Amino acid sequence: SPASAQSSATKRAVGKAGAEKPEPVVERETPAMYQHPLPGDSGGQVFVTFDGGADADGLVPILEALKARGLKTTFFLTGQWVNAYPDLGRRILAEGHEIANHSMRHPNMAGWGEEKIAQELGKAEQAMQTVLGRRFAPFFRFPFGAQNSRVERIVEKLGYKPVYWNIDTLDWKEPSVASIQQKVRSRVRRGSVILMHVGGKNGPKALPKMLDELLARGFRPGRLSDLDPAGIAALPRG
Repeated sequence: SPASAQSSATKRAVGKAGAEKPEPVVERETPAMYQHPLPGDSGGQVFVTFDGGADADGLVPILEALKARGLKTTFFLTGQWVNAYPDLGRRILAEGHEIANHSMRHPNMAGWGEEKIAQELGKAEQAMQTVLGRRFAPFFRFPFGAQNSRVERIVEKLGYKPVYWNIDTLDWKEPSVASIQQKVRSRVRRGSVILMHVGGKNGPKALPKMLDELLARGFRPGRLSDLDPAGIAALPRG
């Protein structure tokens, strides 16, 4: 709450005769961010998604923040990540989240042909199946967001829905916690796909307040697989 906000508890003042008498109760101020609702404040589904290519430093606090609020989400992980952190992969699934394909080694695939793309995604699938005993969720995120209509069609032919994002927090650059929160606060709309990463430091620190603000504004973060077919078709492609 702002420092200037008055407590709703009754305050007492001493009168001229020395007897205490209650002052009128002052209502707590509405936080400034909610005084002037932004477009899109009608709420609805949003998707706070997390990419993991090699590091996992921030994953545990991310999972704790989501669990504390009863939220599930989608993690885009490479096969390399799944091989490196099998216990964390199992924890992601055990807590009700889903894991989607982010390639095997996180290469730039924008200029690749169908055979090479199929091999890269297939190796990631094999790692997922071997380590965690199941297939990825039916979504794919191109490493670096390096994609075009040609490679998107190849990925769809392989059975995946390519998913881009509407809001890039750039948390991998380690901007300030406040700037991450402000970017989401000012840009979020119903259906937004927010990009974060599991390997950062300030992203996990920004997440609790960010989630609380989304929930307070009527947004409900969820998994991509919670969407109906029309919602999946409307996901951002880049």
